[in-house]
Amino acid sequence: STRASITLDRVFELASRLRNPQQHFQSLHIAGTKGKGSTSAFTESILRAAGLKTAMYTSPHLVDVRERICLDGRWIEQADFARLLENMVPALEIMRRPPQGQRRPTYFEILTHLAFSSFAEKKVDVAIIEVGLGGRLDATNIIRPVACAVTNISFDHQSMLGDTLDLIAREKAGIFKSGVPVVLAPQSPEALNALQDCAGKVEAPCALAGRDFHFTRTEPGGAEEWPLPRARVVLDDGTAYEAELALRGAHQVENWAVAVRLADEYWKKRTGMHLPAEAVGAGSRQVNWPGRLEEITRDGPRVFVDGAHNDYSLGTVLRELRIGLPSRKRVVVFGCAKDKDAAAMLKVLAASEPAGVIFTHSGNARGKDEAELAAEWKALTRQPAVSYVNCGDALQQAKALAGESGVVLVTGSLYLVGAIKDAVPC
Repeated sequence: STRASITLDRVFELASRLRNPQQHFQSLHIAGTKGKGSTSAFTESILRAAGLKTAMYTSPHLVDVRERICLDGRWIEQADFARLLENMVPALEIMRRPPQGQRRPTYFEILTHLAFSSFAEKKVDVAIIEVGLGGRLDATNIIRPVACAVTNISFDHQSMLGDTLDLIAREKAGIFKSGVPVVLAPQSPEALNALQDCAGKVEAPCALAGRDFHFTRTEPGGAEEWPLPRARVVLDDGTAYEAELALRGAHQVENWAVAVRLADEYWKKRTGMHLPAEAVGAGSRQVNWPGRLEEITRDGPRVFVDGAHNDYSLGTVLRELRIGLPSRKRVVVFGCAKDKDAAAMLKVLAASEPAGVIFTHSGNARGKDEAELAAEWKALTRQPAVSYVNCGDALQQAKALAGESGVVLVTGSLYLVGAIKDAVPC
């Protein structure tokens, strides 16, 4: 069916059959192209550090589907997941044979309702909900949040969301609700104009990073090699917070600033006051968001995994690694999905001049053949290319090539990161 003909009718119908769990907890809603998962993780961690009972719904997962549904920072219990899914069976059976012109609920829609049922049952104070795809027609868009945020918007899923930043931004802005405050990360002029236009139409007040509140990266102390970043954010009225961030990379400072402003919006609604500084400090330092410049082993060469799957994100990660560990020999293990722009990513990879690149496969059906990637690399760089079907073998070879004092980066796909984390005893 065409995008225009898709509606949220079936999502609302399933919610209704499950007694509308989404109406029984408060929420914050986060859309965007890049950084929405990290922003969700920061927001949840800060509000949990402030003493709230929190929940978080994100996608995709790396190793276990239960990662998507977290309560107070922990995956949903296996028994709860199974029981809630079983509770949904009668409603799903009714909807299995839809009337002419309608469709069955999708995998993502079923998981979304399972998450909402869990959050309602556990009586959480606030749930941080990450949009799956787009915004306007996403299954999560049946909530009425206390506030929402849009992280940086760039080109992704053009076949679904549109082929201009204006169209993509308008799809993301589909989560805006009348009178619900919006926090915006820095945007391109085209995306910003579209977002502000949509916010104006529903009378949603906007706070824009860099205009209404400001953030800077501050210098960490000490002589440690590649210390964690420190950052400072100053809110609209001059209230300032400073913290050490457990997530590496300059790009995380922007995500953190949006998260602090969003969490503060919720806290003010709840208490009439700004967030406690101790909660921002503790939540930022304790945040856990796997697969984003995450170090998974210090046994031999340092091994980092990052799910960057477009040329911009890959460039950011490679740059951070080069700045953070400038004197270390860098080897990359690369694999990506068939529907991603491999050619653009390989150009960025070549420009970073790694000491070696090894191509592999995540084991997921969506993965691009590792031998094809190796052939593309050889044609692009005139360098020999090595590929392994098994990603564990690829990692062992990369570690051997990097040597004891080197560094290995596994990247190109969250599926690959998940497969590597599954294969490596962390």
